[in-house]
Amino acid sequence: MLYIRKQLRRIILVTFFLASIAWLGFSRAQDEWWSTLAFQSTKQIAGVVGMSVGVDPNQFNALAQDLAQKEAELDMRAREMDQREQEIRAMVAEESAKNDRKLMVLIAAVTALLLFLIVLNFLLDQKRRRREGGHPASSQAPQGRIHPGEFTTKL
Repeated sequence: MLYIRKQLRRIILVTFFLASIAWLGFSRAQDEWWSTLAFQSTKQIAGVVGMSVGVDPNQFNALAQDLAQKEAELDMRAREMDQREQEIRAMVAEESAKNDRKLMVLIAAVTALLLFLIVLNFLLDQKRRRREGGHPASSQAPQGRIHPGEFTTKL
């Protein structure tokens, strides 16, 4: 008996669940149907009844129109200025890129010149040491270069 009650309870719950889903779907369909009906009715009534509204020209209307016209002109000028600003920024960015390239070439040239001078100095020092008869790696310093009281070290 207890088993039958559980089965019956499950059947009732599933039926209730399915009925509620069906009811939600039907209510949505009804809402769409009602909104379509209301829209069509309003459209037909609006097509039959015509209306026009106007205000006689006066001082305040003229001022409002002038103000609106000046606002439109100012907006147009602001857009033109923004466009000019963007063009100028593009030109400045292009010039900056060119200057950056020139600067990089200059830095590379100076670096190459310094490297050349360092290598040249090394080669001339080596040539001078060979001419004087000393080996560049020798531990003895040339005798003619040591002054009395001078501190010397071995490297």
